[in-house]
Amino acid sequence: MSRSFATIGKTPVPGAIQKMKIKYGKQPMLHIVDASNWMCRAYFAAQKNPTYAKDGTPTYGLRQFMSMAKDLIDIAAKDPNGAYIAWCFDPSSSATWRYRVLQQWAAERKKKYVKQVFKKSSDYKGNRDRSTTLELPVQMELARQILQMAGYYVGLKAPYECDDLVGTLSDRFKHDYLIKLYSRDKDYVQLVDHKNVELIMQAQSNAPERRFTLKTAKGFFGVPSDRVIDMLALSGDSVDNVPGIPGIGEKTAAEFINKFGGALELREALMDGRLKSKAGWAKALTGEIPSMDIELQMELVTIDRNVPTLPRSIDAFAPSRPDIKALKATKKRLALPQLLHV
Repeated sequence: MSRSFATIGKTPVPGAIQKMKIKYGKQPMLHIVDASNWMCRAYFAAQKNPTYAKDGTPTYGLRQFMSMAKDLIDIAAKDPNGAYIAWCFDPSSSATWRYRVLQQWAAERKKKYVKQVFKKSSDYKGNRDRSTTLELPVQMELARQILQMAGYYVGLKAPYECDDLVGTLSDRFKHDYLIKLYSRDKDYVQLVDHKNVELIMQAQSNAPERRFTLKTAKGFFGVPSDRVIDMLALSGDSVDNVPGIPGIGEKTAAEFINKFGGALELREALMDGRLKSKAGWAKALTGEIPSMDIELQMELVTIDRNVPTLPRSIDAFAPSRPDIKALKATKKRLALPQLLHV
C-alpha cells in the first residue's frame, strides 16, 4: 500500500537498482515479490532514458523490471533446495476493497465533514499525481504477461491488493519454508512476524538496501511488527491517502504505542482520564472534531492474510515450461535486447 516513487530516478538506469545477495538455508525458500512495487521503481528509475517499440509502446520501465526479475530468477535457480517465486500484482485502485470502504465512508458523511478530513480526494490513493504514470499501466500489463509466458506464478486477484496476496502467502508458508519478501513498501514490516520471514527493501538510486527480520523489525518504526498497524493508523499513510490522526507523526505515534500499547489503548487512556490533553490530535482521536475513526483506519492499513483460493502447495511457485515462441515474438515486437529465457 504505502509507496512513494516520485523521487526515484535521480541517476541513469545503469546502477540505479543494485543486485542482491541471498544466503540459502537448509529449507526451501519462497521468494514473494511485490511486483507492482518493483515495476513502479523500474518505471521511475528509467524515465530519464525512455525507449519505445516501433508501434509506440513504451518499454523503458519494462526493460528495467525484466533486468531485476532476471537477477532474482538467477538467484532462485541456484538454490539447492529448489526455485520458488511468486510474482504478485495490484489490480487498479478502484477495483480494491479499500477503495470501496473509503467510498462508503465518504457517502455516509456530509461533504463539509469529508473535506475537513481530506485536503483533496477522499478516494483510496486518490491524492496521487496520475500525470506522472501515464505510461505505467501498459508496461505493468506487459510485465505480467511476460512472466506468465516464462512459466512463473503471477498473482492478481481483485478486490485484493498485492499486499494481501503477499501477506496470505507469507502467513501460509512461513512455518515450513524460508520466506523472502521483496518490496520497499513500509506496510510490509507488519509481516515480519516469524523467524523464517525476511523483508528485503532493495537499494535504489536515492535509498540504500534495508533488510528486516523478526529480531530487527522494530528498528523500522520503533515499534514491534505486531504494532505497525497501530503506527500507520495513527500517523497516516499519505501515499495511499489514509489520513491518520492529525497532529500525530511517526515519532509521536511510536512514543504513544510504546507507552500505552496501541492506538485503541491510547484512545481509551484519553477517554478514562489517564491521559489528559486538549490538543487537536486528542480531540480527533476521541471524535470531538472531524476525523476518520481509528478502527476504520486500522482496517485500511492491515494486510489481509486470508485471500481465498491461493495455492496451498509450494510446488505452485516452481517455474513451469516457458512458452519460448511467445517470448521470442514479444521480444521482437518490443525490440528488447533480452527477455528472461530468450
